[in-house]
Amino acid sequence: MARRFETRPQDSLLEERLPVACYTPLKWPSAKRIVLEPLPEDAGDHRRMRWYGLEQFITHEQNYLESLHKLQYELYNPLLLDESVVRREVSHAIFGTHRQLCRLHQHYSVLLETCAGHCSARDRLGYLVWAMLEVPLFEQLYTTYTINYRRMVAIFDDERRHNPPFARFVQARLDAFGERLTFVEYFVKPVQRVPNLLTEIRALLHHTPGDHPDCAVLRRCRTRIEQIATQINLLQGRSEMVPLVLSTLERRRLLHGTGKDRPRHVRLLHSALLEESVLRAGVRLRRQRLVALLSDRLVCLKLARDYLHVADAELVLQAGRFKSVKWVVPLQQLKYGLYSHATLGQAVGSKDVVRYINDYETLAQIQLAVGALHGEYDTLNRTVVTELMETIRCTVLRQERVPTALLFVTPVARTKPTRTLVLDDVCTRREWQHRIRMAQLALRATNSPAWWNSSMPATHVRSDPLFVRTFTAHAFRSQLWKVSSVTAGCCYAPCTDSAAYAQQLLRAWSQDINVLWLSARDGHGNSVVTLLTHHRPTNQIDERAAIPLERVTITSVAHVPVGRVGAGPPDTVWLAAADQLLIYAATYPVVRAPLAQVPLAGAHRRLLHHRRHVYVGGLGGRLTIFRLDAAGAWLLDAPDTRELPGGPIRAMLAVGERVYVAAGSELHVFAADRLVRTFEVVPSGEDQATAVRLLAHSVHGLWVVRAESRVASLYDAASHRHRLDINVTEHVMRFLGEYEQPGVVEALFPGMLTITALLVAADHLWIGTNVGLVLGMRLPRSANVPVLAHHTLVAYHAHMQDVGVLLAAPSLRPPPPAPTPTAEDTEPALLVGALPSQDMRQRGDLPPELPDTAPQPAPDDAGPNAAGPTGEGAPNSMLIVTGGRGYVNWRGQDVEQRASAEPATKPLPLFITRTPDASLKLKRVEQNDDNHANIMVWEQPLI
Repeated sequence: MARRFETRPQDSLLEERLPVACYTPLKWPSAKRIVLEPLPEDAGDHRRMRWYGLEQFITHEQNYLESLHKLQYELYNPLLLDESVVRREVSHAIFGTHRQLCRLHQHYSVLLETCAGHCSARDRLGYLVWAMLEVPLFEQLYTTYTINYRRMVAIFDDERRHNPPFARFVQARLDAFGERLTFVEYFVKPVQRVPNLLTEIRALLHHTPGDHPDCAVLRRCRTRIEQIATQINLLQGRSEMVPLVLSTLERRRLLHGTGKDRPRHVRLLHSALLEESVLRAGVRLRRQRLVALLSDRLVCLKLARDYLHVADAELVLQAGRFKSVKWVVPLQQLKYGLYSHATLGQAVGSKDVVRYINDYETLAQIQLAVGALHGEYDTLNRTVVTELMETIRCTVLRQERVPTALLFVTPVARTKPTRTLVLDDVCTRREWQHRIRMAQLALRATNSPAWWNSSMPATHVRSDPLFVRTFTAHAFRSQLWKVSSVTAGCCYAPCTDSAAYAQQLLRAWSQDINVLWLSARDGHGNSVVTLLTHHRPTNQIDERAAIPLERVTITSVAHVPVGRVGAGPPDTVWLAAADQLLIYAATYPVVRAPLAQVPLAGAHRRLLHHRRHVYVGGLGGRLTIFRLDAAGAWLLDAPDTRELPGGPIRAMLAVGERVYVAAGSELHVFAADRLVRTFEVVPSGEDQATAVRLLAHSVHGLWVVRAESRVASLYDAASHRHRLDINVTEHVMRFLGEYEQPGVVEALFPGMLTITALLVAADHLWIGTNVGLVLGMRLPRSANVPVLAHHTLVAYHAHMQDVGVLLAAPSLRPPPPAPTPTAEDTEPALLVGALPSQDMRQRGDLPPELPDTAPQPAPDDAGPNAAGPTGEGAPNSMLIVTGGRGYVNWRGQDVEQRASAEPATKPLPLFITRTPDASLKLKRVEQNDDNHANIMVWEQPLI
């Protein structure tokens, strides 16, 4: 008979709704002890010391993995299989992150075995350590484990005191180990692993000569592990500060409830010593405060006198020594701005932008004319006109009239006073605004969480993109046309140095925006192009206009930043239809009729601009290349055409100086209009030799997806050898298993799933599917670091069918620079294909004369962030736009149940049907479905 568990207050870690996969025991790996090959007798002293250092490194790593295995396979796995000892929620709260660390180091064990066999020949150790440290999961898991260590131990101690069978089970297993170590002595080893790694790396570096090729790599490893350790210490200090702040708020009755009623997962996001401007007896005074941005509220603390001038670096560790709480504002009830009475950040309507810009130019002419007046008039003079112009300028550009470092914190309730914080400069104020806005966005029910993580609760992940909002691509508000699916799009920053932006205010406004063109189609052969603007300083996106195209089906959209068409501006947007090209001016809002209509023979599906050439790919294998003449005009009447063997052209990609054109299963490499090389993409695994449908590029190589395939394959960019496969079937199936009987899903689903969209943006891989689900995963920033395909996330926010568009819209903050390529990025290929997985198959080592490089784009192909300045204070994030058919929030029902505190009910049924065009439709019938919204916006932090 199952034991009845005692009900008692629990930690918030026990309140997570976890995927079923978290309760599946980890499989036992086929690992063995690694033994290094002996060195030759004539090896020098330095080489012997390095060999000894590597031997110690491998021994320590294997001993550490064995200790992880003991807790994982002797304690956690049996507890998952037998819930009569302890509830699974409790055991997962204790061992969940430990399980992921165990799985990560099992991958490292394979790397160690591979590298150990080549150590004597290559004498290169640094790239191995670098590959271990650069795996994104390393920092994430060790940070999570260290921060939650005390809470996990507290849960263990509480369960052991109140659950005698659990205490007896744990003690019996510890006695069987025969090492006389306590549970805590085993459990604390991951906390000690990062400091131990730092010591081992320093020892390896000490025995490496300065002129050795491995020395520079080991220095990078030392710097990296020091950065990780510093970050963990900082976050650990912040986590220790949170209970102190919450306890103080409870004592002052500013926080309602205790124990399990406390806000869940409260984290300290940012804190700083700031000055608060206080009005006392008509005199404005400044008082130093510690302002803490928690994940759910903004808190102002008064420090004790001894800590008023403490350095920011020591602030977190000493933060518990504050005197009192001055004020608290919940983030959901907070407005912030430059003036206490202002409502900043609101978008100006599409028609208002044009009206304001025209009025501004009219006032500029009036300003010149007013100077000719001989008399003085109170309502008509240069000062009045200048004031009006400045008001219009600030309204359109969303700027303050006088730049200030003041940040006004205004509660929504009018009965609460406005707080004024004095910051060092405008950039610091903008950083605070961005942090507050992102924290408010993360608090929404739609982001609690936004991603399904089969490995660990997604609420613990700081780098996951946040869901922002949805849009509807349509032509008329009267719903004359019912748009079904978004099929193509582009994003660009306008070229504001052309005569089309002669109006001063129009140019200033355009320098801060990205323009997005998104094409959608209905079921009757009609298309509509929706124009959106992305305000880059604030990362706000707004709908602006729509271009209806009757009896035209748009299949591809591309921005062409150079070249003229007729008397138009030097940048244009090209739209590919079934048998023609439509060319529009890219100067929004000055977009009217098309500049040109170019008829083409055959059906064309793909457009690409690169290096003053526009490539148009056809389904019949015909490649049409347009060139510029000497005067900078496009030769639309005399394009070059090529018939490429292999099959239809479904994908094109520019990488450095080269353009990859996928015709069938063959890739043709062009330099300008010259064919350089042709090779066939050899299918791997379960993939068939079908046509290549999607191409993307990252520092790791080329990502290839075939037609009707559910596998994204990675190939080396130089040698074109296969590296790995990412099969999305397992992740999608396990995700759907949370909402339907897995057996039903497996019977209907696997053969129907295909990948329909692919994007690499800011070290993040985005994948869209034909069932509307969007998947994502973080990629390592270095080329020769293995990609762990098992840590792929699935978004709860999805389309109902066919993800057709994935676009990146960068802010003014440039992404972090990629690491400088060094020898370890190109010399050894030992890590390629070394990780065991059903989707990973090695096809040989890379030849050393073919380095894996990531070419930089040329100025005319620099991307959407090229036009316009970059600077501090811009959002440390970028927007990702997805387009498909419909919208559904898979987690909407769970959010509603949690908000109403009602008992959980059975999920609504899942329907998998075939639409008239034979495409797959996946739908859950619930109130969170929206057949009209077909554009989703995400905000992705730049890590």
